[in-house]
Amino acid sequence: MTAALLLIWVGAAAAPIAGLVAAVIGFGAPAIATCSRTSTFVKLTKSGRIAYSAHVGALRAISLGW
Repeated sequence: MTAALLLIWVGAAAAPIAGLVAAVIGFGAPAIATCSRTSTFVKLTKSGRIAYSAHVGALRAISLGW
């Protein structure tokens, strides 16, 4: 689980899309990754949905269903 979180954090630091890809590939359990540098937040929920938020003055959330 810790390795999966690190994988997502590194991906989110590199690029938001990389964070999403890491979330899908890295693990199947719920986890949260944050990156203060890019203000990126990636979360994989129990239902298999990915919630992605980018902070640009205000927090915006996008939820992608599978």
